[in-house]
Amino acid sequence: MEHPNPRQGLVIAVIWGQQVWLTTATADGHELSAVCIDRDSGKVVRDLKLFDVAKPQFCHPFNSYASPTPAIEAGRIYVTFGSPGTACLDTQTGKVLWTRRDIECNHFRGAGSSPILYSNLFFLNYDGSDHQFVLALDKQTGRTVWQKQRSIDYQDLGADGKPEQGGDYRKAFATCQVRDVRRADPTAEPGIESALCV
Repeated sequence: MEHPNPRQGLVIAVIWGQQVWLTTATADGHELSAVCIDRDSGKVVRDLKLFDVAKPQFCHPFNSYASPTPAIEAGRIYVTFGSPGTACLDTQTGKVLWTRRDIECNHFRGAGSSPILYSNLFFLNYDGSDHQFVLALDKQTGRTVWQKQRSIDYQDLGADGKPEQGGDYRKAFATCQVRDVRRADPTAEPGIESALCV
C-alpha cells in the first residue's frame, strides 16, 4: 500500500542492535519524521512525525529536507533537520525527550551537515548563507552549552553592504570534519582552531 503522503530523504541510516533509524520528509518539507525499522524483518517499528513546518526554506532538488545523518547511542537517537528542528528520542519508547526549533540559519539549498556526539555534548554545524556557526548542546537536555561563530572575512559585500549572490559564497557544501583540535577539552567554550571541510 502506498503511503498517502510520500516521503523522501538522502540521510544515511544509523544502526543500534536490531534498530535501523533514519529521517524522512515530505517532498515539500512540511512534515519531518523519524523512522525505526527492524534490522532483520525490515518491518517499520516506529514512524514518528516530529515537526510540522509551515513555511519550509528552499531546498534544491539535488538535496532533501531530511539529509543530515542522525547520531545514536544506547537508548537515544538524536536527529536534526537543520533550522526546522532538532530532537532527541528514546529509542525504546519513541518518546521525544527534547526538541529545539530556535537554532536558525538560511540553509540556502537545504540542510546537510550531520551532528557529532562526544561525552555529554551534541555538536551541530550550521553553515547558512546568513549565519555560520558551530554549537554544542547538552545531550541530556538540549540546552546550548556554547556557540562559536565562524570568523572569516568573505570579501563578498556588494556596494549596498549586503552579501553578493544572496550569501552563496558563504555557504560550504559539506559536513565539517575536525582534523586538528588544539584544545585539551572540547567541552569547554570554543576551542576548534582548525577544521577541514571534506
